[in-house]
Amino acid sequence: MGAIRRSRGIKMFAEGFDDALIGTAEVWAADRLRTVAAYDTAKMLGVLVKRDGMSEEEAEEYLDLNTFGAYMGPMTPVYLTMGSEGG
Repeated sequence: MGAIRRSRGIKMFAEGFDDALIGTAEVWAADRLRTVAAYDTAKMLGVLVKRDGMSEEEAEEYLDLNTFGAYMGPMTPVYLTMGSEGG
């Protein structure tokens, strides 16, 4: 995780979700290609359930309202839902 934080000039991270950071993504933002932090949404849910004692439903609602819909400029992280093979 530390290597991801130091690589490619990434400047914005989802605070408190280091365990859910899975890599980087290249996105078009503000008319150029940028490298942003990428997070696994299931791991983020797990962090909230374990660390904060939320139910899974509470964690989903929290992330929907406070994280996934937030745009904080062109360096906003991306949140990936990892699917099982075959859909």
